[in-house]
Amino acid sequence: MRIVPRSSCLALVSCALGACTIVYNSDNLPPPTDAADAREVDAQPIDANPDELTLTSVEPAALAEGVGAGGGRPALVVLHGTSLVGGASVAAAFTTGADLVEVAGFDATPDGTEAGVALRIPVLTDLAAGAQRTLRLTVTQGQTSQSIDLMVQGLDELRLTGPTTAAPAGPTRYSRIEVVGNVHVTGTTPLRLEATADIHLTAKLDGNALGATPGPGGCTGGAAEGAGNCTPGGGGAGVNGATLGLGTGGGGGGGGFGAAGTAGTGMGAGGVGMATGNDMLVPLVGGATPDESNRGNGGGGGGGALAAMGGAGAGGGGVIALTAGGDVLVEGNGRVEATGGTANGGSGGGGGGSGGAILIRAGGALTAPGVWLAAAGGGASTGASNAGGPGGVGRIRVDTASGGLAGMATTPVAVRGPAWPVATPVVAASLPSVTLTGEPGRTFQLRLNDTAAPSATPGIDGTTTITGLPWRRGKNQLCAVARNDRLVAESLACVDVYLTAP
Repeated sequence: MRIVPRSSCLALVSCALGACTIVYNSDNLPPPTDAADAREVDAQPIDANPDELTLTSVEPAALAEGVGAGGGRPALVVLHGTSLVGGASVAAAFTTGADLVEVAGFDATPDGTEAGVALRIPVLTDLAAGAQRTLRLTVTQGQTSQSIDLMVQGLDELRLTGPTTAAPAGPTRYSRIEVVGNVHVTGTTPLRLEATADIHLTAKLDGNALGATPGPGGCTGGAAEGAGNCTPGGGGAGVNGATLGLGTGGGGGGGGFGAAGTAGTGMGAGGVGMATGNDMLVPLVGGATPDESNRGNGGGGGGGALAAMGGAGAGGGGVIALTAGGDVLVEGNGRVEATGGTANGGSGGGGGGSGGAILIRAGGALTAPGVWLAAAGGGASTGASNAGGPGGVGRIRVDTASGGLAGMATTPVAVRGPAWPVATPVVAASLPSVTLTGEPGRTFQLRLNDTAAPSATPGIDGTTTITGLPWRRGKNQLCAVARNDRLVAESLACVDVYLTAP
């Protein structure tokens, strides 16, 4: 047997008449398997032949109508195949209809097996909700063109004209939302509307409480001599004056939410409704503990006396959440309100309801007049010997990466949730830094690819620059968390980024 330690030949074994020769080439050993060496080998680009292009799959298999339209951030799709190159020409077109789809970005990984594509899907007014339209992506490299299809899921466009509408049972998604006539929202569930593209308001959308009736998702006021709902934000009940030897009963306490309500007046007055919830409104719909009860609370009922009845407490303001993937534009008489109700008089007047909750999220730009948001508490009851106390203010949160919030809200002042600029690249070779906007001085936890990353704190201008994130090649998802212990939709502001050489 003869062993040749090194050779420029390929390894081979030949045997004849019982004699064997083994030619051993160490250059042809399998690549190293430890993590550091594997990354080094993988980092080397493959000399792909553009004419050998193949496309094997695309993810996701479907996109929603309107994503990337109306000033929104483009959608990200990932192509899988072989011999993809970053300099390819990419076109996107529906197989039926003349609507245009913009390719806003494209790049391929060095090994040619993946590519990221950024797409702006238009609002398709002729595509019904639930219907689908085929979108064909065509990649051209050298003398070769390959195509692959995905589906676009149709959504309705919502146009609200008033005068009233009932809040749906759950979040409702549309491609575009317009409020063109004053609309009062009723019902027991919060109003939660989402547009994949833009939201345009030229009239008032309100979830105000009317007397004892709360706004959508708000809590009811107390009956005469009954505490307001919900505990502990409901105002306290006024006491019947007869039990105190008085001719009049005590006024009911005002409901609390963003701030405590005010106690009623007179002997036996109802106590204040406590402040509840949290300024980030997470979770949006009332949780199990007082700091999660994000809704307007009712005022306490007033106390009666002898033959005179006490006044009922007023309802709390409702819950309104508007989320736009694109711009939010407010013009003319456009407003959003969730104010508390004012109670009735009586021997002892009822307490006012607290203001409700308003959450506005703009994926694109937010353009609005100085005063267009209100979640004030309901006033003190009138016409009573002992008036009920006013309700406390509600809570308002606005997420936008464009401009500040100075002067945007009346009562209370809005706080700013986390948001990413729409200009953050969807597809890029690398991303050395990203910008986060949010409430100045507030620390937001970051999550990259579902793993906790260092936190970030916006400065006095509401922005902070983040560097040194451990990006990976391919698709990444970066999220900022409004409330760390609640990873629900209203707590997360996320962007998808595809990097080819992080």
